[in-house]
Amino acid sequence: MVNECSTAVDVQKSLKVNEKIEISANTIRRTLKRNGLNSRTVEDWKKVIWSDESKFQIFGSDGRSIFIWECFIYLSVGYLIQIEEGLDGDLYRQILNDEFLNTLEFYELNAQDIIFQQDNDLKHTAKLT
Repeated sequence: MVNECSTAVDVQKSLKVNEKIEISANTIRRTLKRNGLNSRTVEDWKKVIWSDESKFQIFGSDGRSIFIWECFIYLSVGYLIQIEEGLDGDLYRQILNDEFLNTLEFYELNAQDIIFQQDNDLKHTAKLT
């Protein structure tokens, strides 16, 4: 994905095809601009780590679903965790301390060198987070 993407639209298409991730090109552009990455070089993209929570319906399960937190980087997907009882600020901080930091360690990334991208959910923007 990294070598073939020179624009936000290229990244959008690649994420959709290769990672099954739907995100708008404008969201990609805004995120990069907000984090000082206006040139959109390959090196810039290597600094961004995205995270989100997702709900998945279990096929053939009469409507059961699972809820997970995950992150992904230019290399691949990071660690993920199933969320059993709902997500609050305390659990979110625990996930960041465990799965997120384990992802950085696994890919040998330094927390000072990355741009962590998350949405503006209240648990993500709480002062303790």
